[in-house]
Amino acid sequence: MHRLILIDPEPASRAHLSKRLEGLGYAVTLAEDGISGAGLALADPPDAVIADLWTPGASGVQICRFLRSEPATAMVPVLLRGNESDRRNRFWARRAGAATLVSKGRIGELLRVLDRELEIAPKRDDFFMQLSGGMMDVRERIARHLDVTLFESVIAAEVRALAACDTPERLFDRLTQFVSQVHSYRWLAMYAPDLSFFAIHQHPEAADAAEDSARRILGVGAAQQAFRLEDEDTSDDLPKADPIVQTISLGQTPIGRIALSPSRKGEMESSSILTILSRELGGPLRVTSLVEETRRLASTDPLTGLLNRRAFNQWMEHEGPRAHRYEHPLSLALLDIDHFKSVNDRHGHDAGDAVLVNVALVVRESLREADIVARWGGEEIVIALPDTDHEGGLRACERVRAAIEASRITTPSGASLSVTASVGVASLRKNEPLDMLVARADAAMYRAKSGGRNRVVSDSQGSDAQAELPESERRHLEEQPAVSEPRDLGVAVDARAVANG
Repeated sequence: MHRLILIDPEPASRAHLSKRLEGLGYAVTLAEDGISGAGLALADPPDAVIADLWTPGASGVQICRFLRSEPATAMVPVLLRGNESDRRNRFWARRAGAATLVSKGRIGELLRVLDRELEIAPKRDDFFMQLSGGMMDVRERIARHLDVTLFESVIAAEVRALAACDTPERLFDRLTQFVSQVHSYRWLAMYAPDLSFFAIHQHPEAADAAEDSARRILGVGAAQQAFRLEDEDTSDDLPKADPIVQTISLGQTPIGRIALSPSRKGEMESSSILTILSRELGGPLRVTSLVEETRRLASTDPLTGLLNRRAFNQWMEHEGPRAHRYEHPLSLALLDIDHFKSVNDRHGHDAGDAVLVNVALVVRESLREADIVARWGGEEIVIALPDTDHEGGLRACERVRAAIEASRITTPSGASLSVTASVGVASLRKNEPLDMLVARADAAMYRAKSGGRNRVVSDSQGSDAQAELPESERRHLEEQPAVSEPRDLGVAVDARAVANG
């Protein structure tokens, strides 16, 4: 015989339904309020619970959530009775895990769902939890469960709000700000491969050891740079426990991992918090990834992969005043590919694109990581050299020019070309507007082209800046032809036609 608990505050309704259930062979225990009904269920778990949606002491939704959270009653089906036409009622009943919500007058439907739930319910063992404190104990446990649920919902809401962050660095910083307020840990780390982002929040006194541990547990290679937050919001004196790691997923797709080093005392709470973080971080990380990709596309030349002109100007607007303020040297160069129109005319625009891509790669690889390279327009490339004086700028640009001349480009048709470039260099003067710096580099570049091409020219030496270069480099420049001849690796190339273009 199946045992049921019926929770109904209305005597007449309670008596009518219990008589109907007993007539069908069920053993029914009655309760007139939510607290007593939950206590009866915990003391001797029934096969099912039928509860009114609104009962004194605790609502049907609260009873359902509470019984779901208790090991003794986690698998006991709960059937709720109330106004099923109210959308909010249906929503909360589903969220609480109720088997159904039916109107109080629809007993036939209630019985059909009851039969189905009892038929599919898994077998339970005879273990049950005997309460020591009676109804007061139930009230405390329901209150504690509600507190935990509220805490988890607040944490989840805080994590979801991180979707407003436009960079992974800001997202992680805000994440650690609120997590460290509600939980003590030694370090918290996150790795998102698609964003190429690894971050760790740690105590300053154990920073290196914490990072090594986080890299190991998250599988982060040594080449991946770390974004490190170090402050005393973390605790270095907690008793150590093994780090906990969880996978961050978006739907069914793993997109990252998060790890936390807890204390032995707080392992269970750490695991609970990390579960919430891993469950909720997928959305904000995806939004941040889309923002990063949008920003990258907006600032990148799609052909060469270099910054575009707009992004370069934004960088200059920030770094130019900074160079003035701290009196840091800054050099700027404009580079133009020699006879580029002839390449397009002779070999087609696909070949011209191949030349641009190759030259962009050579320029980028010939400079420091701190140097800024952008496509200025057409076949022109602009280069900013921070903390570089004029002589250093000339040396860097000569290195770029020589690398371009030495490179070989295979076109889509199989032809092998070599090209040269003319470069103009200028260095920032005291209180000089940035557009004047660009104009001086541009003028120097045109003097390089009119002076024979394939050379580096400074704006400060009239039409020839070779005097500022070391003697060996000046001699090298003087010996260069105006155009380096293309080589043939399968098709005939008329060097004179290219030169005359």
